[in-house]
Amino acid sequence: MVGLALIAARRGIRVSGSDMAESANTRLLESEGVSVGIGHSVSNLPDAAECLVVRSSAVPDANPEVAEALRRGWRVLRRGEFLAELAAGYSKVAAVAGSHGKTSVSAMLAHIAVSADASPGYVVGGKIAGWKSSADAGNGGIFIAESDESDGTNALLASDVLLLTGVDDDHAWNVGGREALLANFREQARKARTVLFYPFPDAERVLGTHPEAILLDPARAEREFAGMAEWGAYQRRNAFLAAEGAVRLGVEREKARGLVRGFPGVARRMTLHLDGPDLKLVEDYAHHPAEVAAALSALAERWPENRLRVVFQPHRAARLAEHLEGFARELRAADKALVVPVFAAWTSADGPASRDLADAIGGDAAALDGDWSAIAAEIAEDVEPPETLAVLGAGDVEELIPLLRERLTRF
Repeated sequence: MVGLALIAARRGIRVSGSDMAESANTRLLESEGVSVGIGHSVSNLPDAAECLVVRSSAVPDANPEVAEALRRGWRVLRRGEFLAELAAGYSKVAAVAGSHGKTSVSAMLAHIAVSADASPGYVVGGKIAGWKSSADAGNGGIFIAESDESDGTNALLASDVLLLTGVDDDHAWNVGGREALLANFREQARKARTVLFYPFPDAERVLGTHPEAILLDPARAEREFAGMAEWGAYQRRNAFLAAEGAVRLGVEREKARGLVRGFPGVARRMTLHLDGPDLKLVEDYAHHPAEVAAALSALAERWPENRLRVVFQPHRAARLAEHLEGFARELRAADKALVVPVFAAWTSADGPASRDLADAIGGDAAALDGDWSAIAAEIAEDVEPPETLAVLGAGDVEELIPLLRERLTRF
């Protein structure tokens, strides 16, 4: 939402909006001339005869601003619907989609295009390290769009090139089941002139007889980025996909591969917060079994001699219910797994709890409870150097990071 507001403002559109609390994001928007109300109220709506209202899919019709906009007969779009309309105003669109890795790939592609002086527009769903914002309007030529399958709006986005990281069953419960999820990706692929993809089980069902579906070789990605152990196999594949996508945007292939090596990273994606000789503190956004497996594999590759201790926050009770055994299986690869309370993410909290996952993992896995300060204190007492301490999850588990840094500086 922040990225779309920034792009609209930079394209000369009068933009206003609201959020529940002041934050770095609201301050960034205000610095760009966007009027931001704190708290949702009809008074935040502009005094205008017509207005386009864009909302997150987490915002219901009962929201006072949305309800009033509907009463007035204004257009009300979900974020992904507006993204599709916005993208249509650019000359060349690169869409990034898939169940895992799309933020990293879209950020890498934006990094390449910006570094190659292509002046792209882009919207990325994470904070790119060292960048003021992860969105820009560009010069109207290239547009790089990270698309979201969680509400089905990815099916609306037409593109010149689609970078498809792969399709898993994540978010199937949000869009009407696995078949509906596959249908949405299939429609997105149909609207793309060229599709770049890695092998995945349902590739034939999604891509069918697409005339320009180009299969990339994961082994080639490993060869091209061999020696970059700090990235892990999955990130090396992401880099290769982004570089190949940049070629379709007009960047010379060797230049694209060289530029992606300078990628600064995305917040909460294998972010190293402490790098002491006896302790590494790493944060990652992994919140699906496949992502947990990729993260733990990368950490074991990078620091093979370290004890690997994982703090994991399940993201949504529905996802935990769907994948409890999968999470348990992958987390057993750690030397010790600690599970903190489930992050509801504005959905029902009914379903399995952290204790259920810890029990399924078995061994000395434990469920931790209490406020973040108490949890951080308990985690900090159990360090066994040399150790890699990984904090995984897409919810508010990030609040642990500054507390752990403060308690673990002795390492």
